[in-house]
Amino acid sequence: MSTYTYDLPRFAAEADQAERAARSLDSTQGVSIDEAAETITVTSPLTHGEVLDVLRRHGISAQ
Repeated sequence: MSTYTYDLPRFAAEADQAERAARSLDSTQGVSIDEAAETITVTSPLTHGEVLDVLRRHGISAQ
């Protein structure tokens, strides 16, 4: 299990959608949003790239 943090350049518009996308993964163990840092943190057994791919497939501009 690994924890990854992604920047959300369009935080105000995408934070809720990004959280829903991350939680839609059966393997996700945790998701948190940091409003001050404008990031999302995801704990998952997937790789950094796999989680990023899921976010991007949901239209999230995560980095």
